[in-house]
Amino acid sequence: MNYRKFITWLTFIGSIASVVGVFYIFYPREDYKIRLDFILSNGENLTVFNTTGEPEIEAVFEYKGERINKLWRLNIAIINTSNKTVIGYGQTKNLMFDVLMFFVKNDFRIIDKKLIHSDFNHNISIESNDTIILDFKQWRSRERLEYSFYITTDNENIPDIDIFYQPEERQIIDGDIFFLRKVEDEDSEKRLLTDVLGIPTKSVIYVIYILMCLVVLFFLVAIAVSNPISYTKRYIWKKKYLEKYNGYIKANYKVEEILGVDFYFDKPYRFSDWSECGIPKYVDLWGFDFGADKLIIMILTTFAFTILSFVQTVLIIDVVQLFP
Repeated sequence: MNYRKFITWLTFIGSIASVVGVFYIFYPREDYKIRLDFILSNGENLTVFNTTGEPEIEAVFEYKGERINKLWRLNIAIINTSNKTVIGYGQTKNLMFDVLMFFVKNDFRIIDKKLIHSDFNHNISIESNDTIILDFKQWRSRERLEYSFYITTDNENIPDIDIFYQPEERQIIDGDIFFLRKVEDEDSEKRLLTDVLGIPTKSVIYVIYILMCLVVLFFLVAIAVSNPISYTKRYIWKKKYLEKYNGYIKANYKVEEILGVDFYFDKPYRFSDWSECGIPKYVDLWGFDFGADKLIIMILTTFAFTILSFVQTVLIIDVVQLFP
């Protein structure tokens, strides 16, 4: 086995993997853009009136003294789903304007709002019954706001997430706002145990793990590739030199010796003193093969390590895609 060649290849692969890992961490990727999700979790019609089969019965609805036709309560969650903090004030702010603005379409009016949950200090105001103004100083990753908005309309259509929109101009530097409808609770999303470590620590762990996976993949591929090559070269060697090799062993070694005829006869892979016997060295390609002399063993080994190489490659791709 050529240990120098093995160490050289291993060092080369490890160096490339290290460079790729460092580049992967520090190169700005799409995942590091700011993303705010404006989510409609559920909606409820507050002006449903059951006439119990009596069409002559009429109902008149008022909300805070204002007569209304239809009133809907829409629960909205706004979540920073990115890994970056949104700064709304100061020289380092990443908002294009001083506030975030959201609008409702012309057929709808926002007449009231009620806070459900908040993870940070902020202020929300309603202007002209169609504009939501959100003012804040710092909005960290995974923090959320939840509000109930009371919306009136004469429209027969059920209000959905598509009644909300934002200005045509971008509101966040290197970021986007997405309008989504999601009935289930956002907290039901599967979370990882390692989330408590924080992004920098997880990034280092991921790099180390990816490097380890690449080293394992290198061994798997090396075995799968070298096995049929080594087998072929060993087969050719035996056809040419095995008889001469066995003759040399009988002539130069004694039966009663521990490292004698029985130890070396028909076992050229055990022999090392090739310079004295005048026979080309027995093939041991890179030292990555299993020394299989039987065709069926070579085929099964190559097939098994090819499958393992494929599985390892898929796992590495998944880990890279899940990189924090």
